[in-house]
Amino acid sequence: MIGSIVKYTFLFILLAMMEIFVVSRFNIHFYVNPHIYLLFIIILPVFTNRLLIIFLGFLLGFTIDQFLGTGGLHAAATVTMAYLRSILLSAFAPREGYGKEDFLTIGKFGLVNFLFYCGFMILIHHFFLFFLELFTFRNFLFTLIRTLSSSLLSLLFIVGIHFLFSRRAAK
Repeated sequence: MIGSIVKYTFLFILLAMMEIFVVSRFNIHFYVNPHIYLLFIIILPVFTNRLLIIFLGFLLGFTIDQFLGTGGLHAAATVTMAYLRSILLSAFAPREGYGKEDFLTIGKFGLVNFLFYCGFMILIHHFFLFFLELFTFRNFLFTLIRTLSSSLLSLLFIVGIHFLFSRRAAK
């Protein structure tokens, strides 16, 4: 229990720092803005209390907002993603269901299920983030293109980071 809390606290800090100081500086002509801090919410244990996940999503998004000066956009998008997490988990559940203490890893979840679950979580976050940023449906196609391109790059980064951490944990 204490080990898990320390592990997730470290992951929270590491992903927030990487987002603030490295990933936020990486964008391609305003269309592609990857976000890796979402990995924290994505891989929390399956049966974590929904209110705790929403609170952690708010805290993570608020932290990013404070450092990037985005005025609550990340907090709102991350809370929305955290709220819908349990619905997506049940939609992409393995046939045998989840174990009591299951953490969301590619090994336990399966690559295809993990990619779909991750992809939908990222799409939800990015759509809300970019829609709130523009706050209009006038540029809906632009928002959709930006959401899809940023989501794809975010998914690649997140899966890569997940593989990196999974291999280190296995050693």
